[in-house]
Amino acid sequence: MLSLADLALTQVCLRLGAAEANPFMRPLLAGHPAYALMVKIGVVMALSLVIWRFRRRRRIVGLAVYLAAFYCFVVAYELVGVGRLL
Repeated sequence: MLSLADLALTQVCLRLGAAEANPFMRPLLAGHPAYALMVKIGVVMALSLVIWRFRRRRRIVGLAVYLAAFYCFVVAYELVGVGRLL
């Protein structure tokens, strides 16, 4: 959900005049947002499957917590950015 919120907020920021900072997503968003959505869903699904497969390992649980915290930060950062652009 946080990854999709990131994509939605990125779209809002781009429409308000901001530039995409992620060099991997920049060409996908420039082509068509659906490409970015497919990549985001694919990456999240792949990571989720790896985390689920190795969920009994402490490092994997730590990775899951880190990724959740990272996306919380990204979404909060974009919310602040939207507020400033408005």
